[in-house]
Amino acid sequence: MLLELEVPTKICGKRRYNIKLWKLFNQCFNCLPVAAIIAGKIFCCQGGPSPELHSLEQIRQIQRPIEVPDTGLLCDLLWSDPDNDVKGWSESNTGISLRYGADIVNE
Repeated sequence: MLLELEVPTKICGKRRYNIKLWKLFNQCFNCLPVAAIIAGKIFCCQGGPSPELHSLEQIRQIQRPIEVPDTGLLCDLLWSDPDNDVKGWSESNTGISLRYGADIVNE
């Protein structure tokens, strides 16, 4: 699922509730879009790119709800990490997904 937005987009507000609500939100995360395109120009996701990502259509084809696998495109979109000391792709220090360098972003 891919969320496509126009600018300006404004999200604001902060509230604190109990643990039950926190758990409900965590259950909802498996249903949320994994990426967004803002104004047709800016690619946004929680983690970063994936070596398996070749087109935005791959993201559109991700069926939600789904549990996040330990590897692969969905995992990378949510958990890959940028690293200025890396060129290309490298294993992550977190033990999940990958690290990627600025050269990957510039592609």
